[in-house]
Amino acid sequence: MNRSIKSPSQGRAINTRNAIIEVAKKLFHKNGYKKTNTIIIAKEAKVSVGIVYSYFNDKKELFEIWLNELLSKSDDYFYNQFRLKEYDVELSLIIKNILEKVSDEFFSSPIVYEKDIPYVNKTLSIFFNKMENLFVKACNDTGIFIKNSEEVTHIILNLIYDYNNDLKNCKGNKEILKNKYIQIICSLIND
Repeated sequence: MNRSIKSPSQGRAINTRNAIIEVAKKLFHKNGYKKTNTIIIAKEAKVSVGIVYSYFNDKKELFEIWLNELLSKSDDYFYNQFRLKEYDVELSLIIKNILEKVSDEFFSSPIVYEKDIPYVNKTLSIFFNKMENLFVKACNDTGIFIKNSEEVTHIILNLIYDYNNDLKNCKGNKEILKNKYIQIICSLIND
């Protein structure tokens, strides 16, 4: 059962809460969900564990804050990237930007591979569904229509996931690998 957590109103308390969030986001991205706990978060944020719990119920709450921030940033990013079509920017460049950004911001994190934790699995499933909806919405809002949009967008996110796996194991030219994925993704979008 979650406790009622008061939102800080004083500047120092707000800064402390924000610092905890920033540290947690970095740790989740770098170490994954399993290897990130409130003790490590507190240590990195230079606060006591009690302070962490005075602002947050548990690490799940911090994890969900991170994912929600990623969704919010992705919404703006997808929309702004697809708007570049209005300025005659090639779709392949737009997809390259999206591929790199989504890879760096999320798919490069060990969290993506922690499928053995039911909470993480369920939460990431919801996250990916929302991410797919944001991608489709950004396309539609900017006049780029995808046939079978839900299915195709699901495939595109899986391709970005596959790209990260292949990138980790790549022994050859990484630019060639990236271009291969960009071409595949572009071919899925009805330009």
